[in-house]
Amino acid sequence: MLAFIAYTLHDHPIACFCFVDPCKLVDIMLALDNSGSITQLDPNNWDYMIDYSTNLATQVTLGETEYQVGALLFGNSGRIKIKLDQTRSNAELTDLIENLNFQAQRTNVVGGLQGTRVIGFNETNGARSNAYKVAIFLYDGEPTNPDFGTIDDVRAEAPKLKEAGVEVFITLSSIMLTTEKCPSTF
Repeated sequence: MLAFIAYTLHDHPIACFCFVDPCKLVDIMLALDNSGSITQLDPNNWDYMIDYSTNLATQVTLGETEYQVGALLFGNSGRIKIKLDQTRSNAELTDLIENLNFQAQRTNVVGGLQGTRVIGFNETNGARSNAYKVAIFLYDGEPTNPDFGTIDDVRAEAPKLKEAGVEVFITLSSIMLTTEKCPSTF
């Protein structure tokens, strides 16, 4: 089965293609960059990220034998905000996403990657061992803060998600896609 989910971010089309066995469970973890740089280039970027996430929340069928969607914010650290099994209601999931608070922290990409792998896809947070795992990073492309590691640390951490069986999609802010600041770190 080909699952096709199309979205827009900041009025630019974005498409996510996932090949998934029709009998397979799917756990999706949204990892949202909660650093101050998100709103520096465009004060509306956080709202665009929330819109993208709520659009996804309305497009999937939630349930024990279907999709589960969670959210992790990464700034100073990776913090789970919505557990994968927290809700089976699209409306409730949308409300939970809309109530995520922007905190303008520092960029910690390593913390986001580690948090997604270790916390987000942990069974205590609703992850199912037999589910197809998808991580969608909503990120502005700013490099990690040196206090949280180097770009080499990011390059070392990113493959660990793949090794854990997670399919990773990275969605950069459309503004970052048109600047020189967008690194090819993953």
